[in-house]
Amino acid sequence: MFTTIEELKGYEEKLGAERPAGVNHGENVGRESWADRRHREKNYIGMEPTVLVIGAGQAGLNLAARLGQLNINTLIVDKNDRIGDNWRNRYRFLVLHDPVWYDHMAYIPFPKNWPIFTPKDKLGDWFESYASSMELNVWMKTEVKGAKFDKSSGVWSVPVKGPDGKVRELHPKRKY
Repeated sequence: MFTTIEELKGYEEKLGAERPAGVNHGENVGRESWADRRHREKNYIGMEPTVLVIGAGQAGLNLAARLGQLNINTLIVDKNDRIGDNWRNRYRFLVLHDPVWYDHMAYIPFPKNWPIFTPKDKLGDWFESYASSMELNVWMKTEVKGAKFDKSSGVWSVPVKGPDGKVRELHPKRKY
């Protein structure tokens, strides 16, 4: 069975004429650079994710990309060192068994010259560049330590342990 959704009313994708301008000309008090905004968003400074995705593999990256384009704040956490390590850490000569046309990522398809059967390390590198290009919020070397749902508020409490050994409690409304 295959289930797909093309659009959500009130959460339209920022495509074509609706895409972000990417510029904020003129005098703007308190203006924030792209790099400063990305730093604040990726580190969740003064904010909480709406959705928490556990795992920065192909499914987690695709889900976060789709939700991001629907303007739904999403954080991915993964225990590996780098995005794509879920493939890189497997046996040396592994290649995908599905042809490339079955494995495209949302919004950025593989190049037309991509090998039909992708080597694992090449795929891991592609996932890293994909996450960067799609401006996904990803915390690597981060381990989920548990999760509790508060029915009255509809919010999760999810303690995560970062690479510095500190535990931070996140409060997403959704966890996948």
